[in-house]
Amino acid sequence: MIRVIDNLKQSINSSPMPAALVYGPCLFFVVWTLMEFFLPTKFIMGAVSENGIIEWAHVGFSFSAFLTAFYLFIKVSYVRNRLLKIWLFFFFVGCLYITGEEISWGQWIFHWETPDSIGQYNDQNETNLHNTSHWLDQKPRALIEIGIILSGLILPLLHRKSIVKLPEWLLSLLPPFNAIYLTGIYLLVKLSDVCGDMVGFHVYLRGSEVIELIIYYYLFVYILSLSSYKNKA
Repeated sequence: MIRVIDNLKQSINSSPMPAALVYGPCLFFVVWTLMEFFLPTKFIMGAVSENGIIEWAHVGFSFSAFLTAFYLFIKVSYVRNRLLKIWLFFFFVGCLYITGEEISWGQWIFHWETPDSIGQYNDQNETNLHNTSHWLDQKPRALIEIGIILSGLILPLLHRKSIVKLPEWLLSLLPPFNAIYLTGIYLLVKLSDVCGDMVGFHVYLRGSEVIELIIYYYLFVYILSLSSYKNKA
């Protein structure tokens, strides 16, 4: 067990994420912010609207995270690494739920009519769950956002500054330290959206869509950072 943990710790914490996976989104963030200021509102709203390019990017990243997590779940030995196997199970199930909800479980693609028995409980008349209750929408999203802040900022900083000594099993599940840049982008957009609600001016026309894009991208690169486990676990 100790050997497995050492392997995992070495594989995930000793090398950073590839630069393109981290700094590419930073560049996109700058370009998108400039686009929000200088491009016509109609163009931006088209990109962030239902079935717009940003919405489909949500689907692409969450589905890619699901496929990667499922592949790793199949490859990882339960006997040799029970903790990782369980974590991957919940991760791929969660990403499957996100992807299914994003496309209303196929309604976006096949364009079926929402049955009245479902539509009466859904505030957007779609065949999904997250528009029926905040417990199936805002609460799960809040948990993911807390997870991003903890795994991508607070815990790595506490450990690196030797403020807190984290247990080995937790260290093995943290992303590389340079994931902190992705968390920083998330916090900037999140804070701008919250402040926009307070002062009545928003940098992003639909900040929630940009935030979701960052969240799903983080999930994708996080699970990619675990991909080296398949040859060791």
